[in-house]
Amino acid sequence: MSWLKQTDMPIRSSEHPVLLILGTAILYVLCARLSQIFAIPPGNITPVWIPSGLMLALAFRYGTGIWPGIFLGAFFGNVWAYFSTDSLGSIAASLASGTFNGVGDVIAIVVMARLIQRLTGSHTPFSSLHEFTLFVLICAILGAFISALFGVSGLYLFGFLGGVDYAFAFTNWWIGDGVGVLLFAPFFSAFLHRQSVTSKYFVPILLFSAAVFAFFTAVIFELLYPNKWFIYLSILLLPLAFISMLQAGQRVVFTVQIVVAAVAVVATNKELGPFSNYEIISPLMSLQLFVAMMSCIIFAIAVLVNQRNRLSMALQEKTEKLEALYRHDPLTGLWNRYHIVEFLDNELNRFKRSGSPFALYLIDVDDFKPVNDRYGHLEGDRILIELSKVFQSHVRAIDLIGRWGGEEFLVIAAESDEDGAEAFAKKLIEIVSEHDFGLPEPLTVSIGYTLCKDVDSQTSIVKRADDALYQAKAKGKNQHCSKV
Repeated sequence: MSWLKQTDMPIRSSEHPVLLILGTAILYVLCARLSQIFAIPPGNITPVWIPSGLMLALAFRYGTGIWPGIFLGAFFGNVWAYFSTDSLGSIAASLASGTFNGVGDVIAIVVMARLIQRLTGSHTPFSSLHEFTLFVLICAILGAFISALFGVSGLYLFGFLGGVDYAFAFTNWWIGDGVGVLLFAPFFSAFLHRQSVTSKYFVPILLFSAAVFAFFTAVIFELLYPNKWFIYLSILLLPLAFISMLQAGQRVVFTVQIVVAAVAVVATNKELGPFSNYEIISPLMSLQLFVAMMSCIIFAIAVLVNQRNRLSMALQEKTEKLEALYRHDPLTGLWNRYHIVEFLDNELNRFKRSGSPFALYLIDVDDFKPVNDRYGHLEGDRILIELSKVFQSHVRAIDLIGRWGGEEFLVIAAESDEDGAEAFAKKLIEIVSEHDFGLPEPLTVSIGYTLCKDVDSQTSIVKRADDALYQAKAKGKNQHCSKV
């Protein structure tokens, strides 16, 4: 029972575990009654067992701690179907059969969910073909087998099922449970977990795809006898509906899958469609195999599309990261020379269109080489990083600051006139000289700046600022100079 420890798969709603367990039990019983509405002869057996898929999805989402709810739901669902007050023996038999059913479902659902998560390392094992294969083998086949073994054996041992009917009941229980897992575990999991890829047109795509596939399935299963032009139209719309469904994400795919299966079940229940007549195998088993194969095919396609979408998102994220690295200085995090040139081009074009002026500043750290020589390059890097933070805290959001190269920084200040440009240069020099950089001597900067002109190019405006910076250095450093 160490597999059932809550620490392995923690309940995310641990604030109200009792409510979660009771809710799980109630959902199980309600879904069981819903499944039994569509029981199909011979044997009056349910073709798709909804609780198996729902409970598995809940186990994936909330963890092994919900096992009491699964046990109670399976227990009461079984007792509800077979309970009789004719004698104490019949009461005891129904309770014992319910216990068998509850234990079987806990093993088939909770233990199988834990095994899947250990093998895949995921709480949502619906992202790759490898995970899908394990899900089918462990949950839809092995888990359903265990559920059928305990459930049918309980009915047989306690007198609710004859030995002649054991094999038939076991086979249909096994397949119905497995089909329920294939249909409803992915469906409910898609809505219980946040989706990495969801189309903003989710609702219209869902309605369109569901309507087209439901109509087409209803025609095949003889629920509808429409005009031939409607049939031709549905055939033409099928590829569009299929592509739209796959692009919209797994929630749409699995919902449409449920719709198609529901139409098929209703039709077969009314003894309509290709599975309504006895031939090699019963209508019930034919329907179950059809739904199982359809689920596997759609599931596999959905997994492949999901993998493609995830790879596309990962590639986009990598591209954005590379783009950020390409445009940012790796040491200071400021814009690098490439982006500065790009931004400067845009500002020059904007100035020529609208006449909105800007100022360009070149800032150089005074006597930085001796700092590197005396304290080492690591200390020099620390100072450049700290200096960049000082600049960033005093530059407006509409301005740009970047590292031009080495210990040189460049600022492009939008909407600046001559007085404002001079005041900003003076302010920066004062802020830097007053800041404590952790050195024995104060750190200072020299600034050369200029205002843009109609005839300016990148080269001309940067050269004027560079000439102004040279003048500031020549005047004794810790100075600012302008050049028009």
